[in-house]
Amino acid sequence: MKSYRILRIAGVHYSSVLESWLKANPIFTNSSYDEMLTLFFNSTIMYSDGFSRSFREQGQDAYEIIADFEIVQKQWARENGIHYDSNSWMTEILMAQVKKIKPNIIYFQGTEWNIPGRFFPLRNNDNLIKILKEKFSFIKKIIVFSGYPSGAERIKGADIFFSSPPSIIDDYRKMGLDPILLYHSFDNAILSKLSGSTKKYGFTFAGTSRAPESRYWHLKKLMAETDLQAWIFEPPKKHNPTIRSFAPKKIVRSGLKKTFELCNDHWFNRLADLRYIPDKIRRIYDDIALDRKLKRKGPVIPLGELYPERCREPVMGLDMYNLLHKSIITFNKHTDQAWGCVGNMRMFEATGAGTCLVTDTGSNMKDLFEEDKEVVTYSSIDEAIEKVNYLMEHPKEAEKIAKAGQARTLKDHNVMNRCQQINEVIQKVL
Repeated sequence: MKSYRILRIAGVHYSSVLESWLKANPIFTNSSYDEMLTLFFNSTIMYSDGFSRSFREQGQDAYEIIADFEIVQKQWARENGIHYDSNSWMTEILMAQVKKIKPNIIYFQGTEWNIPGRFFPLRNNDNLIKILKEKFSFIKKIIVFSGYPSGAERIKGADIFFSSPPSIIDDYRKMGLDPILLYHSFDNAILSKLSGSTKKYGFTFAGTSRAPESRYWHLKKLMAETDLQAWIFEPPKKHNPTIRSFAPKKIVRSGLKKTFELCNDHWFNRLADLRYIPDKIRRIYDDIALDRKLKRKGPVIPLGELYPERCREPVMGLDMYNLLHKSIITFNKHTDQAWGCVGNMRMFEATGAGTCLVTDTGSNMKDLFEEDKEVVTYSSIDEAIEKVNYLMEHPKEAEKIAKAGQARTLKDHNVMNRCQQINEVIQKVL
C-alpha cells in the first residue's frame, strides 16, 4: 500500500448555534490551537475527527483544517509566527498551513472553497485547486466532495471527485464531469459520548425548515396533525430593497424570467424537467417555481410563530445527537434539490444515534436501508402522518426498527467504511 499525507479542508460556515456554543464554552478562547481542535471535534458541533482518525488507522498521515473558523485559525497563526492582513486572513493562514503540513493529498469538504476568484480576486477565473497545484509541488492529488449541486467551475482541476446522492451524480455527469458515489456517514465513536438510554421525547425534528421548500410545508402539516416537537432553525427574512440596475446580466435575467412567467404550469413544468439546461437558467426556474408555490399555498410564516410551545432553539453537536438518541421517532425530509434520491446526513445521524427514522423514500433507498424494517419511509406527507401515529401507538415496533437501523448504520455506513473507500480510490491514482 502506498503511503501519503492527507489534509482535509472543511468549514464551520458560522451560525447562531456555533456562536451559542462558543459562549457556553469560554475556556475555548483561552486554549492552544491543538486544544481548540480537540474541544471542537469532541463536541461534534459540526464534525468529529473521524476523517483523520480513520486515515491514521489505515496507516496514513492525516490532518484536518477548519479554514473559516477565525478564532482557531488565528490562534494557529500566532503560535506559528504567521502575519496576515485582516482582510485576507483566511487565505493567508490557509496557505501557510498547507506550506507547513506539506500534504500529498488535499481533500475539500465542499465546493465553496473553489469558487473562482473567492480567495484571489486578481485571478477571478481560477479556482483554489489550480492555485494550490501551481504553488506547491508536493501536492500530488486534489479531491473534492460535493453533496449539493454546484457549478462545474468549482470542480475543475480536481483529480478525484466524490458526490452523492445518485441524482446529483447524474447532474454532474451532464456537465461532463465523472464523480464517484460517496455517501455521508456516522462516526461510531459518538455513541460513547451519548447520555443514558431512556426515551425522553416522542416525535421530534431537528434541523432547518428550508422555507419555502416542500420540507417547510411538510413540517407545517405535521405540526397541525401530530405532536411533533421541533428544534428548528428558521433564518430571519431579509429585506432586499429594489435596486435599479442596467447591467447586461440583470437585463437578460429579467427578460428570461418574464418570458418563463408567461408559460402555464404544464409547459413550465415540462421545461423545468429538462435536467440538462444550464445551472444559471435553472435558478431562474427555481425562483419562479417558489413564487408559484407561495401563491398556491399562502404566506410562509415561521413555525416558531405558529407553534411557539413546540418549537425550540436549534441544536447541534452532542446536544443534537442526544436529542435524536432520546427520541422514539424523528422526522427527515430531503431538500427539493435531491431530485427523488436519498442520502442526506440526517439519515445516518438519526439511525446511528438509535432513533426510529421516518424519512421520505427515493429510488436509491434499497442501497442504504431496508424500508419499514430499518427506517420508516413515506411517499406523501399523509402517509408519513399515518405511519407516525401508528408508531406512537406501538412504541415497541418503533424501537425494533430503530435498533435495526442503528445496526445497519454502525456496520455499513460508518466513517471508517467511507474513508476506506476514499483510500482505495487514492491508491489507484497515486
